[in-house]
Amino acid sequence: MYLCGIMRGTVLTIFVFVALLLWGGSAVYAQTFTKLFNIAVRIDIDMEGGVQPGKIEVIQEQNLFFGNVLRVASGENKVTIQASANPQPSATYGTALLDLSAMRAAKFKVAGQANYNVQVTLSSNNINLTRQGGNSIALSLTLPGGTSNITLNLDSNGISYFYVGGTATYSANNPRGTYTGTFNVTANYN
Repeated sequence: MYLCGIMRGTVLTIFVFVALLLWGGSAVYAQTFTKLFNIAVRIDIDMEGGVQPGKIEVIQEQNLFFGNVLRVASGENKVTIQASANPQPSATYGTALLDLSAMRAAKFKVAGQANYNVQVTLSSNNINLTRQGGNSIALSLTLPGGTSNITLNLDSNGISYFYVGGTATYSANNPRGTYTGTFNVTANYN
């Protein structure tokens, strides 16, 4: 429908333009008047369901990593890593961050059609990290800006990057150990 409207409008415009040139000729009958001109026509085609520019790939380049955290007080403890290339980890009172240089946000590369916009969404903002043998830690995930979805602009090579950070919340009852978990990221063309 959109295609027909554009094509009709373009054809009509060209026809009127050509007709005006022909009617605006000279009043001298013995002369021949010829003029060459170029007409640039742009037709944008919008197919039902949108243009399918190609596949999108989301490639994980690094994991979200909280490193070694020491619980020094009872009650609820929190550690936060921002969703950025150089996060500044922070912790609530009662938590000691042992190795700040090891802490990092998850990094993802999105590859797709050059110069297109891509909507990135976390499938869930909250997940549980589990320890082998039992117990879990709550993890609240965020994208840049503290949101659960962002729009990326793919560059001229069809590439963009984004980070996922989060806040891990644990209590004095969580035993020592390694806690792991997974989360899903979805990317769609806008």
